[in-house]
Amino acid sequence: MIIKNTNDVENLMRKRIEAMEDLDCLNLENCVMNFMFLHTVVKLMEMTKDNASDETDPVQMKILRDSFNDFALVAKQCVEKIDELTLRDDAAE
Repeated sequence: MIIKNTNDVENLMRKRIEAMEDLDCLNLENCVMNFMFLHTVVKLMEMTKDNASDETDPVQMKILRDSFNDFALVAKQCVEKIDELTLRDDAAE
């Protein structure tokens, strides 16, 4: 699933709730923390994108672009961890 905004994070969580119910406490905590972190990072990406649309200074634009790319990398890692925790049974079948 491609995450474009915070609504996508919420939709992903709704789709994975059933799989999360089967996790042990430690993995459930890890999964919830990754969802929370993902939501925060995606919100930062949205804010960075909004700020970039108003920016005219090339140096600031580069800083915002680099920040956005860094956030995107972190978001990807969160999604990969969530997938690892919640798609275990699907991969085994």
